[in-house]
Amino acid sequence: MRPGLRPLLRPGLALPLGPGRRRRAQAPRRRGGATIVEFAFAASIFLTLMFGALEFARMLFVWNSMQEVTRRAARAAVVSNFTDNAALAQLKAAAVFADPQHPTSIFGTDVGADHIRITYLNRDLAEVSPLPASPNANLANCASTPAAAACIRFVRVQICANGSGAACEAVHYSPIVPVFPALSMPLFPVIIPAQSLGCGIPVCP
Repeated sequence: MRPGLRPLLRPGLALPLGPGRRRRAQAPRRRGGATIVEFAFAASIFLTLMFGALEFARMLFVWNSMQEVTRRAARAAVVSNFTDNAALAQLKAAAVFADPQHPTSIFGTDVGADHIRITYLNRDLAEVSPLPASPNANLANCASTPAAAACIRFVRVQICANGSGAACEAVHYSPIVPVFPALSMPLFPVIIPAQSLGCGIPVCP
C-alpha cells in the first residue's frame, strides 16, 4: 500500500459473498451426500456378489457330496441285513458323516439320515416287495429261481425329501441367504449288485 492511502476495509470486516461464491461454498456438502449414495450403491452390489459366491460354493459342496453320500450308503447296504433296522439306521447316519446319537449331518437340515432311501431290486430292476423274511430266505429264493420277483439282485440308494413313501421327491437346497431361491436337487441314485446282505458264510439269519 502506498503511503498516504487508507485501506478500503477496516480490519476484521469481511467482504460479503455473492451468489456465485455461496454456491461454491455449498458444493463440498453436496458432493459429500453424493459420495454416500455412490458408496451405498457400490457396497450393495459388492455384498450381493460376495454372498452369491459364498452361497454358490456351498451349493456346489452339498451337490457334489450327495453322490458320495449315496455311494457310501449303497456300499454299506449291500453287506447289511435289510431286516435289521438298527444296522440300517447306523449306516445311513455314517453315510451323511453323522453319529446315531447326534444325527445332525454336516449338511445341516438340507440332507440327513432320514433323507436316504434304500430299496432292493430284482433282476428286472423292479422293487422287491414284500422283502424276504431274512437274508437266508433271499438266498433260497435266488437259488431256486434266479429270475424270481422276490430275489434281491441289486440295491438302490437315493436322496429323497420323504425318506419313505410311494414316490421319491427331490430334496430342495435351502440357501443361507434368503434372497437367493431354493433349488431342487437330483435324486443322486446309485445302483450296485447285492452282496451278502448281512448273511455270513456259512451261517446267516
